[in-house]
Amino acid sequence: MSLSRRLVLGSSALVLAVGLAGCGGQSGPPAAGPTSGAPAVTVAPSPTPAAGIELTADTFVGSLVQAQQALTTTSARFEMLVTAQGQRVSATGAMRAAADGTPEMTMSMTMPGMASPVEMRLVGGIVYMSMGELTGGKFMAVDPNDPAVGVPMPSDLDPARSAKDLQGAIVSVTKVGAPEQVGGALSQAYDVVVDLSKVTGTTRQSLDEAQTQAAAAGATLPSTLTYRYWVDAKGLVHRVVNEMLGTSTQMTFEGWGEPVEIQAPTADQITNLDTQ
Repeated sequence: MSLSRRLVLGSSALVLAVGLAGCGGQSGPPAAGPTSGAPAVTVAPSPTPAAGIELTADTFVGSLVQAQQALTTTSARFEMLVTAQGQRVSATGAMRAAADGTPEMTMSMTMPGMASPVEMRLVGGIVYMSMGELTGGKFMAVDPNDPAVGVPMPSDLDPARSAKDLQGAIVSVTKVGAPEQVGGALSQAYDVVVDLSKVTGTTRQSLDEAQTQAAAAGATLPSTLTYRYWVDAKGLVHRVVNEMLGTSTQMTFEGWGEPVEIQAPTADQITNLDTQ
């Protein structure tokens, strides 16, 4: 495998593992064995208008799930900001669920040390990465199912689905301040305290990998983590923020259910770095 290809694969793994961590992305290969042991989700009645939203530990996940299920199309535009050790990674893009439910995404990411933004597209189960001069201004196609690649494939993108991993782990849900405009909608902030030992699904996998990395650095994960969610009157999430081990992640969503443009690169825009 060429040096250029290894660099691109490593960067694409970073994009998927870190950039999508806040919205249900899968940071590694699926864990062995069934996942049906996750607690069932209780769907709560639709929330009242924004000024009167009253979500609790018992209704939080169900309200988010119900709001997503009510959408004709699971799609949105998003912005991401990750800050760690004085370094910032920012991105803008759009996501949607294809007709068969598989995730699709387009994203432009600014990373430290990169002269130009990293462009990423996820279409038809294939990851396309463009890293400026490193890829000759073109995209490299990566099949996440190739065991020799090791690039993770997100199982879903919307924050309501990833919130299912928190069902049964939520310690408390507390309203914070008054409703405010976030992601183009009047939204209410909630602090959601989660017992990390009880988290399930792909978030569990991400936490286990984070624990391994933390242990290598002589650190340990906290027993609980506080997520701050901004939720609109329909129960749609417009922002999620969390901070752990000095890394702050913020995801902002807008335009839920609106059409987004996501296309794979054309044949003449794709390069094979193995030959370079």
